[in-house]
Amino acid sequence: MGVPRTGFRRSLDSLYDYLDDELPVGALRSNDVIWVRSTIGTDDVNHGTFEDPVATLDYAIGRATASRGDLIIVKEGHSETITGVGGITADVAGIKIIGLGRGALRPTFLMDGGTTVTFAISAANVTVENLIFKGGHSDVVTCFAITAAGARIRRCSFIQNTTDENFLTCIKATSTTDNNADDLEVSYCYSEQI
Repeated sequence: MGVPRTGFRRSLDSLYDYLDDELPVGALRSNDVIWVRSTIGTDDVNHGTFEDPVATLDYAIGRATASRGDLIIVKEGHSETITGVGGITADVAGIKIIGLGRGALRPTFLMDGGTTVTFAISAANVTVENLIFKGGHSDVVTCFAITAAGARIRRCSFIQNTTDENFLTCIKATSTTDNNADDLEVSYCYSEQI
């Protein structure tokens, strides 16, 4: 008989399914991990643990420390609506944002509120992995706007919320500064148009 798969154990099993061999030793120390889940979370400094997560990804990013390899784990079933330019802004260098779950249970972000809504990556060496992004408006110009080096987008899906709610471009790396988005890696992502 094995150890019963409690909620925490299932989440860790799901996490280990997606982590790569670059995860630094000790990155799972409690001060380096911030948990996110919209349905049970609260955005304040007393939350961010597995049992008491924060509610939004942008708040979790703001709690991370730059260049320390902090890990933000977004729980299965998380759902969030993002509005506006930089509705989520990854402005803390070196963080990894990992979504748990498979298929439709992965964390989902509805990019809504107009054609200019974006997830901005403006700090170096940010990883975003295993999340679903849904276009929530007709002709959303881009989902990710990347202006920093070393960004990694892995195992993410870009889909329509409904007919004609789409992304014109899923990932855009543009800047007025040369070489601003060097070393961009996009791997194992999926885009769907209905």
